Amino acid sequence: MNITVPFSKNAMRFLFLTTFATLMACATPFFGQSPTPVPNNIRKIVVLGFWPALGPDDSPRAFRSPFTGRIFMSEPVPMRAPEEMTQALYRGLVEREYDEDYVFLPPGQARGVKGAIESKGMEALVSIDLAREVGMALDGDAVLGGIIYRWKERQGSPYAAQRGASVAFEIFLLEVDTGILLWRWKFDKTQLPLSENLLDMETFLGGGGKWMTARELAFLGLEKFFKRFPLK
Repeated sequence: MNITVPFSKNAMRFLFLTTFATLMACATPFFGQSPTPVPNNIRKIVVLGFWPALGPDDSPRAFRSPFTGRIFMSEPVPMRAPEEMTQALYRGLVEREYDEDYVFLPPGQARGVKGAIESKGMEALVSIDLAREVGMALDGDAVLGGIIYRWKERQGSPYAAQRGASVAFEIFLLEVDTGILLWRWKFDKTQLPLSENLLDMETFLGGGGKWMTARELAFLGLEKFFKRFPLK
């Protein structure tokens, strides 16, 4: 069985890799859109939370984002993942210093509106129309939500694995009145051994020098999102 460790135990080699990765930091892949100012009229944001692109029993296939039009090769997403990510997204937003710019309505309120839609015999499928309908029902200026496209667990232990975790998700900010996409952010990461990806020191350090679970990798992506979420 071929087992790979995430970094070399040779001290000299590690020093070389660290120095080289630091020098090449400017070439590190960037995931997401550069922060841009949001219109001043955007104050109340409804947190929709995350949808899975594919359910746990679906087969891998291409999935077109209804918010950006981008096509992602998607894979089945575990049932627990969207809820875990939704709670982490909302918790992270309210814990940060956005109070002067935004008021965030919790995802539970959005879930209640989606439940009312389904009770009328209509499926609450992810779409711009649904996002706007939920936002209008809660008198929001914008809605914030996301789609999880991939959630693959590592194979192996934290310090010896045959394959690293792999996660991909997209977060969007949509204006309720117009349906205009104000901002989007994407995270698409597969953890590789440091020796195979010298330019990704940030993920290596963020994971504590070990092989992360899919949940840990996804939460690392959320931390990146919080640092780039747009201010006015």
